[in-house]
Amino acid sequence: MKIGPATDNAAAGDVSALLAHDEWPLRWQRKLGLVPEHGMGLVRRAVFFAALAWLPLAVWAFVQNRALPGGVAEPLFTHFGVNVRCLVAIPLLILAEGKMMSTTIAMATQSSR
Repeated sequence: MKIGPATDNAAAGDVSALLAHDEWPLRWQRKLGLVPEHGMGLVRRAVFFAALAWLPLAVWAFVQNRALPGGVAEPLFTHFGVNVRCLVAIPLLILAEGKMMSTTIAMATQSSR
């Protein structure tokens, strides 16, 4: 069972052959410069989306004097859950996309043999 030329190109490392390559989120991120023409820009996207999620919270916490211990019972910088979700979980999910893609391509090429 042969999947077709798109799978052959994907196996060769051509990201444009992947199904999600031309979806609107990726096109939007490419226009912003987060995703290069060739490749996925995983590290760049991981840093960008972690900063997009966490920096507004940090700025708000500083403005409201809720960032550091002393002023409130649970300041932002000691709140483990928020910091881990924004600064660890979001980048890990984005970086996992690369592993998921390479595994999917390997599975598709293996099943086409």
